[in-house]
Amino acid sequence: MKELRYYILGILALCLTACDKDDLLQQDSDNGEFYLRATVENQVVTRAPYTLTAPTTEQPLLATVYASTYTNAFPNLGENGQGGSEKVAIHTTANFQNSGPQLLNGPIYPKKSNGDPYDVNFVAFYPQTPWTAQADGTKTEFTFDGSQDVMFAPSIVGKYGSVYPTISFKHLLTWLRISVMAESEDVSIAWGKITNLKIKSKNRVIVDLSLTDDDVTQLVTYDNDTPMPFYATGSNNTIFPDVSGYTLPYDKFHEVAYVLCSPVVSPVIEVVDGVDTEVGEFLLYLETEKRNAVLPVYLYKDALNRFSGSTRAHRFDIKLLFHMGSSVSASGAVVDWFTGGIGYGGLDE
Repeated sequence: MKELRYYILGILALCLTACDKDDLLQQDSDNGEFYLRATVENQVVTRAPYTLTAPTTEQPLLATVYASTYTNAFPNLGENGQGGSEKVAIHTTANFQNSGPQLLNGPIYPKKSNGDPYDVNFVAFYPQTPWTAQADGTKTEFTFDGSQDVMFAPSIVGKYGSVYPTISFKHLLTWLRISVMAESEDVSIAWGKITNLKIKSKNRVIVDLSLTDDDVTQLVTYDNDTPMPFYATGSNNTIFPDVSGYTLPYDKFHEVAYVLCSPVVSPVIEVVDGVDTEVGEFLLYLETEKRNAVLPVYLYKDALNRFSGSTRAHRFDIKLLFHMGSSVSASGAVVDWFTGGIGYGGLDE
């Protein structure tokens, strides 16, 4: 029994050592390599946005990581902390497959003359498709097409021998899902097939890396207005509708499309005839075989109250109900991503 007790204690000691390595500290045996954890701010359920709060082997998080010892800048100078270099300035990639620490191949923590490690700053981006950084490393940008979930993990500091740093990805876009239905078969015939559906959106996100702030609204801007297509529900990049068009159903609402677009701050105010006027947060461009029209969408957090604040990282389910004549009503249901709310709108020929 005594030998068994010592055996069990030995196993427990090994487990605690493993837990320390996996969950707490960089160990000397790691030779100073970079290890990072990754989390995502909230869960989503669709094929296009990243769907988990932590990566798995089945759904890894493939990211771009910038590492730097420079102050408020992340240049890509090929400096990896090796060969006696006291600097790190490198852009690399990471393949996060679980919630534990993941190795970044290549760079290591540089050491001072007394042997103490330097602090290294990390930022990260999703998708892994190359982001375009300024030469001085103070800004980077990405052009998106509406089918991609775009995320940014603000700057954190790592230090060899300390707790493994965790980068926290933040969603930068707004997620809209579209369901459609005609009031009757006659209405479906009167409108004809949907042949085109787009949204007014900016398609470029710019991240300011010279600022240290956890609030991404202070770090991120958007530009380049463009009509952006919607994508077929359940697909990663199949534009809705396809070349054959989409026949309006009249039995029930069918979810048909989604888009990840640039966020806005609600309420949106524009000057109309010299007067500040609330306008729809989003503008949809609809074409069918029989009609072309524009649909402003107004966002509400419930049936009575307007949505307010940034739509970043919020999801809104929009239902388009086609009527006889030349109108479409838009409404929605409260949903999760972060909870978005309800959208209302009207469409005239």
